[in-house]
Amino acid sequence: MSSNLLAYIDNYIKSRDGYFYYRGKYRTVSWSYKKVYDYARRFGTLLRQLYIKKGDRVIIKGQNRPEWIIAYIGCLMQGVIAVPLDVNSSDDFEKKVQNKVRAKLKVYSGNEKKSRGLISINMEDIEERLSAITPIESSDITIYPDDLTQIIFTSGTTAVPKGVKITHNNITSNLKSVKPVMDRWKKFFRLMRDLKILSVVPLSHMYGQFIGIYIPLMIGSSVVFMSNVNPKEILRAIKEERIWILGTLPKILELIKDYIVRKFNLSSKKFERKYNKFKKIKWPLRFLAFLNIHLKIGPRLVAIIVGGAAFDKNMDEFWRCIAYTIFQGYGLTETAPIINANKRQPIIK
Repeated sequence: MSSNLLAYIDNYIKSRDGYFYYRGKYRTVSWSYKKVYDYARRFGTLLRQLYIKKGDRVIIKGQNRPEWIIAYIGCLMQGVIAVPLDVNSSDDFEKKVQNKVRAKLKVYSGNEKKSRGLISINMEDIEERLSAITPIESSDITIYPDDLTQIIFTSGTTAVPKGVKITHNNITSNLKSVKPVMDRWKKFFRLMRDLKILSVVPLSHMYGQFIGIYIPLMIGSSVVFMSNVNPKEILRAIKEERIWILGTLPKILELIKDYIVRKFNLSSKKFERKYNKFKKIKWPLRFLAFLNIHLKIGPRLVAIIVGGAAFDKNMDEFWRCIAYTIFQGYGLTETAPIINANKRQPIIK
């Protein structure tokens, strides 16, 4: 028997035609939903071959990429508890976490180091390693709704790692709350040809998992991940990948704003006069007034999802004034992660 979360993944990942993309330094690779699911099953088989069983812990520390999702879903299928770590977390912090959870395996990416005493798998080798594995057709493992999916370690206020235990039920209850909101926007999503979300929020965060895995599955969107998340590269990706929705953190959105202010000369008196004139005018006229900015950033980008920290009201006003829709969420890792969310119309009242 599988949990509702596994049923959710199974249902949507098989019924959608989306892709997970990874923009590396020199090329972009794509994994279809169906291929990710197939390789997740193979990863689950690999866990069994490595004698990693239900309840064991696996550290996943790496960049956002399809292989991260393969490892994560593969763990879910086997009842193995994922322990996501931020790719920038220190070796000392990782060692404390490793000892605390008694991890059996580490999945990592790039130049990340192997961990002493742990079996280690590089994400970049996953496709080749799993291609020779035949996935188990049926599992004898029972996954209950109150079983853990992962333990996420928050930075906290002390040097002692504090793990937040997230169950299958924690995530599915959040998804049930989000679905009515997504359903209200279904007709707009259908109008978005080749719907793509660019997510620059780490998958090691619950918020990052929602906008990088669960919500895209729900709405049938492809997802683009990046190896380099500086403002210049983000804007290049928005244009080249024809992105409709950007999922980001307030700090990154602030850096993007600073970049376009410099690049497009938005600090001029001319722009300031135009901004003050149009900021209280209805959206259609503002969209036309700032259409030149939209074309420069990327003609398809219409919405920004922001969360993970406090969002400055002046920053909110700026993006809405130039005719972008802002979706803002609030929550905690402990709430898996959403408590409240609002959709701010691109109209300033």
